Amino acid sequence: MNFDVHNILSVYLPSLCIIFAFMASILVCYQDVTTYRISNRLVIAIGVSAFGVWLPLLPPSAILIQLAIGAVFLLVGFLVFHFKIMGAGDGKLFAALGFWCQPQNVMMFLLVMAIAGFVVSMVYVGVRYKKIMALKENSDLTDNLTLKIPYGLALSAGGFFLFAKVWTQTFQG
Repeated sequence: MNFDVHNILSVYLPSLCIIFAFMASILVCYQDVTTYRISNRLVIAIGVSAFGVWLPLLPPSAILIQLAIGAVFLLVGFLVFHFKIMGAGDGKLFAALGFWCQPQNVMMFLLVMAIAGFVVSMVYVGVRYKKIMALKENSDLTDNLTLKIPYGLALSAGGFFLFAKVWTQTFQG
């Protein structure tokens, strides 16, 4: 059996990392919908798997750009958590997806994520509106009622876009 190291590093490792990140994002969606929490292990797995794609394919200067984008996304994630716009897991997932986001894909990623976030929010508001109104009418705890929205779904939708984009850029041209 003849092992072609170049083929393994440039085709098989990136392919497995993209599939792994996709599957981890599906688990993120499941966790966020069922528990409103996102596992740090899954977030780390998504972020680290990006380097299984980039290390064999990109020059060191481009990898530094990927790190910079991830760092900016981490800062933004920290800020949205600090101002209670999103949860901590959402902010960390945003940073992990930043490592996947090439400069030419940043705006499209944010657009996909924003559209998905709007859809998820509208669905959750529609589904939960009657329940919240009934609780407000029959409860003394009206100040404590909040509508939790699993933003991990929207972030993962943006991630699915990134994984597909990386796949097509890497293996089809």
